[in-house]
Amino acid sequence: MRLRPTAGVPISVDGFVTIKGKFSGGTWASALRAMAEGTTRVPGGRDAANVGAVRPLSATRNATRSAPFRAEAMDRWAFPLPLIDPMVARRSAQVVVHYGDGFAYAHYGTARSPLQVGGLLAGAAGAFALAQLGPPRHWLMSLNPPGTGPDAETRANAFFRLTFVARRTGVDGTLHTVRTKVEGGDPGYTETSKMLGEAALALALDRDALPDTAGLLTPASALGTPYRERLQAVGLRFERLDE
Repeated sequence: MRLRPTAGVPISVDGFVTIKGKFSGGTWASALRAMAEGTTRVPGGRDAANVGAVRPLSATRNATRSAPFRAEAMDRWAFPLPLIDPMVARRSAQVVVHYGDGFAYAHYGTARSPLQVGGLLAGAAGAFALAQLGPPRHWLMSLNPPGTGPDAETRANAFFRLTFVARRTGVDGTLHTVRTKVEGGDPGYTETSKMLGEAALALALDRDALPDTAGLLTPASALGTPYRERLQAVGLRFERLDE
C-alpha cells in the first residue's frame, strides 16, 4: 500500500540505511577512485533529463539534510550519505506518474549515537583527504586490494535494512505517514547478485507485464511490480511497519 498523490500536495520520503558487512576490494578501489576524481556524471544529468521522461526534473526534489540529526522514527541518529540513491529516486519520479509532482527523497545512514556518527564522518573525511594524493591512495587500496572480499562466514552474518518514512499533508492539513522496510542478507554479494539476476529474468520472461516505457530508466520505472515480486520470491523482504 502507498500514499496516493493528491494534486498540489507532494509526497516526501526519507530513506534510512542500516548495514552490517564488509566492502569488497573492488568496491573499495572504486570508492577511492571516485573520491580522487570528484563528481562524476550520473543518470539524470542535463543531457539525459528528457529521455523517457513524462515530467521535467523540476517535478522532483532532493530533500537530504546537510547535517546529522536525531531520527525519531528510527530511534537512531542519521547522517547524509553522498550516494546516487536520491538521483535514482528522482529519476523514477520523473517517469512513474503515481509519485506525483513535487516528490522529494532524502537518503541517510544511521548510527546508534552521536559519537558513532562522528567516528564514521571523521573516517570518511580522512579517506577522502588521503585519496587526493597518489601514494596515500595506493596505501589505502592495499588495505583491501581489488580481487579480495569477505569470507563466507562474514557474508552469512551480513545484512542490510532500508527503512522508508513517507509523509504527505492532506488538503485538510492532516499529516499522513507510512513507514515501510526492505531488508535482506549481505548487500555486497548475495543480494546484489539476486537483484541483477532477477532483473534479467524479468526482462526476459515478464515482458508483457512490465511498464510500457522506454528510455533512460531505473529499476522502479523499467521493471515495476513484477521485479519486486521476483525479489520477494528469492528472499528479500518488503514490509509495511505501521497502519
